[in-house]
Amino acid sequence: LAVTPGPAGSIFDEKMYDKIKALRTRFPDMIIEVDGGVNPQTATKMKAAGATQVCAGSYIFNQADPVRAFQELLDA
Repeated sequence: LAVTPGPAGSIFDEKMYDKIKALRTRFPDMIIEVDGGVNPQTATKMKAAGATQVCAGSYIFNQADPVRAFQELLDA
């Protein structure tokens, strides 16, 4: 979880990028899924840090066009 537990829509904790990188270094073949604060910008950075999957809820469902928002994450 990349946010402080609580209400949906919380802001991504920037310190998590280093944790993702550390996990990737220590476990190169592990699936790393990140949940919390996911949007196209953070998803791109998460993947660059070594995440293999992201989980988004608020970003998708708070958009006027959830299908487009989902596609934006796939393209990130």
